[in-house]
Amino acid sequence: RAILDDRSIPIALESEKLAASLLAAPGKIATSAKQVAISDTLHHRIILADHQGNIEKIIGGPESGSVDGDANSSRFNSPQGVIFSEQGLYIADTGNHLIRYLDLESGKVSRIAGNGELQRLPEGNYHALKIGLASPWGLALEGDMLYIAMAGSHQIWRYNTKTKRASPYAGSGREGIDNGALPVATFSQPSGLSIVGDWLYVADAEDSAIRRIHLKKGQVETLIGRGLFDFGDRDGAFDQAQLQHVLGVVAYGSDQLLIADTYNHKLKSMDLQQGSIRTLLGTGKPGSGSEPPSALQLNEPSGLAIIGDQVLITDTNHHRIIAYDLKNGHAAEWKLRLDSKSYVTEPQSELPPTR
Repeated sequence: RAILDDRSIPIALESEKLAASLLAAPGKIATSAKQVAISDTLHHRIILADHQGNIEKIIGGPESGSVDGDANSSRFNSPQGVIFSEQGLYIADTGNHLIRYLDLESGKVSRIAGNGELQRLPEGNYHALKIGLASPWGLALEGDMLYIAMAGSHQIWRYNTKTKRASPYAGSGREGIDNGALPVATFSQPSGLSIVGDWLYVADAEDSAIRRIHLKKGQVETLIGRGLFDFGDRDGAFDQAQLQHVLGVVAYGSDQLLIADTYNHKLKSMDLQQGSIRTLLGTGKPGSGSEPPSALQLNEPSGLAIIGDQVLITDTNHHRIIAYDLKNGHAAEWKLRLDSKSYVTEPQSELPPTR
């Protein structure tokens, strides 16, 4: 009793420090022909903007919850993956273990998969609203099939947008980096997805790997990565390269993948024809967030999306979006702006000011 200090420890919660920031640890990002969707993860909301960065709508937030409804009343819990369809936006509501759908015409959010419980299910074809999911993190859409990187169960799932049923697609549920047929292959916290032709590419975070699944042949293979304890920062040939906890992957054309090499704080490019990877942006150090463009650094980037010849990067721990020009190598902050003429969600007084 004589030596213990009973004064409270001065703890500053991350959510309190970021309350005045427009973005708080943005996780994933997606683009359509006209819009950009950003999962503003620690603000528990989705931001929709045009290609110039003018915010058109903010859905959910600032506090967490699990509520369907319009832009003001809906609530999310640490959302991550987003992907556009023709009429809407699919959202991986990670903290709620749900898949949500935003109807872009009506502005309504609805639950389409998950019952809100964390659950690891055996192989089967389930009514999507009657089962629990396990931390859905990344999304990809091909026709009627929504592919889900189910990080919590180390699997890839599929949700049929027509039948409204969901099932495990690839991965036994055991953590690992085994290749082969869909049921016996293993993954380790898959967190990002991208489809190119007949291939579904997977950012397999915990084994610092890039994997891919042939959608017609039903086979899993590994491009980069060898196991849970094999990580580093090495460019070059696929069989010698190393990544560290990679969270994001997106296709640029048919023979190039862009990688958010998250714990190495880098953007990298994979040449699928040459079988090699190289660094495009980042020094390997997280930086301060205030460097000039010539020395711009990333801090745990996790999401990628393409607009023309630019890749948009969620620079998660810097709470910003970076645009990297794939033609000239120029990188700069892609600034979001609150435009009172186009921003339609009320009340605007609840929004944090732009920086």
